[in-house]
Amino acid sequence: MFFNSRIEGQTATPAWGTSIGQNRSRECRIDDFKPEIVDVLMGMTYKSITDYQNLNISRGSSGREVLIGAVFDNIFINNQHIDDAQFVLLLVREHSKSHEGRLLVTYAPYITYNNIANQDCIDKMREVLNCTENGCWFVYDITIKNQSDLFFNAVVVNATTPVIYSNSSRSRNRTEEWRALIPNRNVVTNINISENYRTFLAALRTKPFLLLAGISGTGKSRIVRKLAQASVTEDLQTKYDPLSVANGFNRWTLHKPANFELIQVKPNWHNSLEVVGYKSNIGGAHYEFTPFVEFVAKAWKHQDVPFFLCLDEMNLAPVEQYFAEFLSAIESRSIENGEYETDPIIKPFDEFGEDVCKQMLDHLVGIVAASNVTPDSNEAKMVKRFRTKGLTLPKNLFVLGTVNMDETTFSFSRKVLDRAMSIVMDDVDYESFFSGSTENDIAEMSEDLKQLLINRETEGPKAENNDADTVKEYLTNINAVLENTPFKLGYRAANEALLYVSAVNYLSDEPNTKAALDEFTLMKILSRIEGDKRSIDDLLDKLKGVINSTDFPKSNKVLGSMSETLNKKQFVSYWTK
Repeated sequence: MFFNSRIEGQTATPAWGTSIGQNRSRECRIDDFKPEIVDVLMGMTYKSITDYQNLNISRGSSGREVLIGAVFDNIFINNQHIDDAQFVLLLVREHSKSHEGRLLVTYAPYITYNNIANQDCIDKMREVLNCTENGCWFVYDITIKNQSDLFFNAVVVNATTPVIYSNSSRSRNRTEEWRALIPNRNVVTNINISENYRTFLAALRTKPFLLLAGISGTGKSRIVRKLAQASVTEDLQTKYDPLSVANGFNRWTLHKPANFELIQVKPNWHNSLEVVGYKSNIGGAHYEFTPFVEFVAKAWKHQDVPFFLCLDEMNLAPVEQYFAEFLSAIESRSIENGEYETDPIIKPFDEFGEDVCKQMLDHLVGIVAASNVTPDSNEAKMVKRFRTKGLTLPKNLFVLGTVNMDETTFSFSRKVLDRAMSIVMDDVDYESFFSGSTENDIAEMSEDLKQLLINRETEGPKAENNDADTVKEYLTNINAVLENTPFKLGYRAANEALLYVSAVNYLSDEPNTKAALDEFTLMKILSRIEGDKRSIDDLLDKLKGVINSTDFPKSNKVLGSMSETLNKKQFVSYWTK
């Protein structure tokens, strides 16, 4: 569908519908539809309505039979959320001489439900696109994700004035011209980052929990700060630290971006009180908060900006003990009615009693008296969520832990490794360091990239460009070698492999599934392997038969190092190879 364009001397009626079942000669069969069409129909069924008396389509109802009416309220335009919006899609069957029986998904502006027209949502989308009322723009793709999230992809042709073509132009010429404006949906353009950072971003898009290991002094905590600097907005920084922008906003000189928090893990952390806090009755009943909890709540207030939390020296204490609630919550991620959900790290605030509950809300949300909270505002939604669901993890929160493997630290159990992505940072590039280029190897994140990180899929089979067949074959071959060992892969690994391949293919100029699987092998397969020569035996040699040097050079090289260490020391771990 398009707006504010015409060809002189011709009618220019936008297409307010997409045909999915054409005329008498073609049977309408779900099983030969493209996956995107199936997703749309499933989503429309999930969001279907029954009170058709509140639906008004009078302007376009002639000769059309409504089969499904679906109302969506979680709507995105170019991955940006549209607040307080509603949009109606209809599945109709045409009854006309030329198109008897044709099925259409229609999305006309005049369709109204509960006295709210689609045009209202279209106006909000136009505003997000920074397009005036007379500006020319078009929607080239409509998709439904997670059964309830309605996504529009659009291009602005001219933001301020209509686009009128001469009468010598044909509709086909305009179509070809506009098609050239459509970005490649499978590649995120203009992200302006080095290839090294693509690995970090792909890992974070796969799962918002990442371990950064390596020798001391290789910049593990620095990279977390740089990611925050690259994504912080001027408004956010001004709100929380106006002094830092008193002489102008320069993201790269910010010591503490407003979307960054560094928490130093202490060796005496043997329970979760230092992470999630606790209720205390000393001096009257109240809740003792922690920087971790306060940062999570802060992220809830600004869900369009990525928030990065760095747990420094994460394994100075047993991670399973002090981080138990988070480890549980991170594995419960799902999309429910269009909302990102996890299990809570703090139980529903109502369960603490009204006095403590109010103290908690006042501290984390702000003064929450009814007179201070606007209905349907983000604050009101936070109050409702925290009261009834507790403190859950927001979709824009990314937790990264720095790790040193030596005699002063604890090793990771497979429980922790299974729940995190991991990257080993052992490379030292003195050439870049002495030239100063290491400080400039990441640039400001575009809005597209921010939204790609935040609005991510949680189910691997549904992720686009996941090359499922290649991933399935590879993991099957790996598991054939790992059979009857404690290192065998489960469904979680398969899900994350699909998500990681999808993320790499999104972020790369050219899709490369084998390169993605090479990196994934280091992060999630070899990282779990440790033992003595008697228990491992020839396992590493057998893995080399699958992880060959041609297709998987990085993993094959590490396997070689692990084999040498095993032969020399009779024991090997991926982390101390």
